[in-house]
Amino acid sequence: MTRRFAWLPALALFSVALPAAAQSEKTSEQLFLEAKADVQAGRLDEACPKFEASHRVSQNVGALLSWADCEEQRGRLATALRLWEDGGRRVANETDRRDYVASRINALKPRVPAWTISVGNPAAQNAKITIDGKAIQLGSDPVLVDPGDHIVTATADGMKAETKTVQAVESKSETVVVFAPAAETTNAPSRPIEPRPEAPTDSSASTLKIAGWITGAIGLGGAAAFGATAGVIADRCDLEGTNADGEPLDGNGCPSGSQGLLVGNAVTLGVGIAGLGVGVGLLIAGFTQKSGSEDVAIVAGPGDVGIGIAWSFGRP
Repeated sequence: MTRRFAWLPALALFSVALPAAAQSEKTSEQLFLEAKADVQAGRLDEACPKFEASHRVSQNVGALLSWADCEEQRGRLATALRLWEDGGRRVANETDRRDYVASRINALKPRVPAWTISVGNPAAQNAKITIDGKAIQLGSDPVLVDPGDHIVTATADGMKAETKTVQAVESKSETVVVFAPAAETTNAPSRPIEPRPEAPTDSSASTLKIAGWITGAIGLGGAAAFGATAGVIADRCDLEGTNADGEPLDGNGCPSGSQGLLVGNAVTLGVGIAGLGVGVGLLIAGFTQKSGSEDVAIVAGPGDVGIGIAWSFGRP
């Protein structure tokens, strides 16, 4: 009994396989028709994956060529070229379709971006390169890529991994360098570095301000001393010949021996006037000075007696 029905599992498998194959063909045709409708409606991003799915199920060359045409229309030029070339091999014995596919290939090739990958640093040994995660063979023919941005990743022994985004441009061939060499040095004599002019500063103006405040403070001190000595003189001296204490007065209306007091009073007056005058002048110069526009100097008075300030504007 067992030996009589041993063929039944195989028969059942064969019976199931037939409907499954029929279903696959039907699905392929449905996908193909839907993709064509999407193309006519301008929905290329939906149409191309359906052409691809239809071809993978049926391996129909018509679906393959339609897929190639769809990818070319949506700008994936390198992908389209690969599909056209695959289709060209499939229709090599069909004169009409072979010539049509060849014409499409010849028109498309100049538009496809081509990259030559170069390792710039000789120290990068055993370099491995991927573009969008797909490994490429160094030293081979230029790599054809779709227009747009791509992620280029490079690794090598003893080097830090390098990842960068590179844009491919339609109809443009270029070299993409990974691990760029370090900057080279030369033995050419270097040019002497000329000193750069220093930016104008207000240091001189600050100095003038400080000097002005100090000199002015001295002038104020002199004025205060003058006021104090003047009060003493007013108290001790009298123009009527004697003072309140009955002391005899000299020709200045002051008691004998008051000459030092009078001289000191005169000196403090001079110091007060000179200090205030010079201090005010220095402060004015400090607050109004622009770098390189004035010359300011403190000068001695005639016969080295007293001090003064002199400045000039608009020096040549």
